[in-house]
Amino acid sequence: MESLKQLLAFPLYASAIWLLWVAGRQTSVDTMAAALLGALLLALGLWLWASAPWRRALALGCVVLALGLGLWRAPADEAASTTPAAGRVAWSMQQIDALRGSGQPVFVDVTADWCITCIANERTVLHSAEINAAFQRHGVTYMVADWTNYDAAIAEFLRLHGRSGIPLYVLYPGDPGAEPIILPQLLTRGTVLRALAALPGPSAEIAGRIGADSGI
Repeated sequence: MESLKQLLAFPLYASAIWLLWVAGRQTSVDTMAAALLGALLLALGLWLWASAPWRRALALGCVVLALGLGLWRAPADEAASTTPAAGRVAWSMQQIDALRGSGQPVFVDVTADWCITCIANERTVLHSAEINAAFQRHGVTYMVADWTNYDAAIAEFLRLHGRSGIPLYVLYPGDPGAEPIILPQLLTRGTVLRALAALPGPSAEIAGRIGADSGI
C-alpha cells in the first residue's frame, strides 16, 4: 500500500504541471513562475517547521510569502493571446451570419486550453490532414470560439444550443434557413466526415476561395 500511495502521487504531479500550463496560457509565463516559487516556499516552510522551534518563524514567513504569490496576478501576455491558428477564424455570430449569407458553411469549435476532451478531439480528429482536406473540399470555414478565459457571449452561445459546458461542435450549412448540426462531444473522423457529406456541395469557386484564404 505504501508503494501504491507513492505511485499515485505521480498523476497528481502531472495534473499540477497541466494546471501550470493552463495558467501560463491564460496569463503569462510570469504566473507560472510565481506558482512554482510559491510551491517552493511552501516546501521550505514545511521543512523548517519540522526542524528546531526557532525556525518556525521563518516557516511562517515562507507561508505568508507563498500566499502573497498566490494572490498576485501577472498582466496577460499578448504573445500568449488566444489567436486562432492559420486556416481558422475567430468566432462571432455576426461572422457566422455573414458567411452563411454568402452560401458558405461554417464549423464552430468551442474549445479551451483546460478542456482535455477538446484537445484530444483536435489533435486526433479536427486538426488532422484528412479532416482539413474535407473542410476545404466542402468549402467549410473553421471557426474557433476560445473559452479558455470566460466569455459571456460564448456562454450564451452554449446556452442557445442546450449546453452548459464544452466541447461543443456546431456545423452550420451554407443555407441560412437550414438547421445547424450539433456533433457529439467525443469525435471520430467518420462522424465529422458524415456530417460534412450531408451538406449541400459548394460551388468550385467558393471552395477554391476558402482553401486559398485559409491555407488549409
